[in-house]
Amino acid sequence: MRRSSDRDAWKMEHWDEYIKGVNFDIPENLRIPDDPESLLLYYNSTDDLADASFARILPMLNQN
Repeated sequence: MRRSSDRDAWKMEHWDEYIKGVNFDIPENLRIPDDPESLLLYYNSTDDLADASFARILPMLNQN
């Protein structure tokens, strides 16, 4: 709502309909077998989860 984007107007006015069509499944088909770093998941539902995810992922990103 803070963005005040025209693209979000319909979404905000029809939130229940919009959210039913959102796929929240983890895209496991993108994971490469035997490569634990092939799919990095960042959880941001809470500040604690976001901090923990960032702490876990940042070292992997800095390896290259």
